[in-house]
Amino acid sequence: MNVAIVGAAGYTGGMLIRMLLHHGRVGEENMTAVSGSHAGHHVATAHPDLAGSTDLNFAPNLIDTPDVIFLCTGHGKAASWMLEHNVPAETLVID
Repeated sequence: MNVAIVGAAGYTGGMLIRMLLHHGRVGEENMTAVSGSHAGHHVATAHPDLAGSTDLNFAPNLIDTPDVIFLCTGHGKAASWMLEHNVPAETLVID
């Protein structure tokens, strides 16, 4: 299962990264951590406790269409994010 975490540099996004790293159907290889402000940097720049636990870097945006998108954005930003992105109807979006 391919998963994207939008707003992955924030607290909620970091907690979700930690959980999904140990998920049997996700793991690092099937996860995209999206953060415009931290794009290209290792996730440990925002979540120091993840240093040594993963090689995951933040992506500037979605690369492929994942099966699930978690929106860990600030209050009121999920709706505008959805309007700006063409998300297929079969993609599960969790806000």
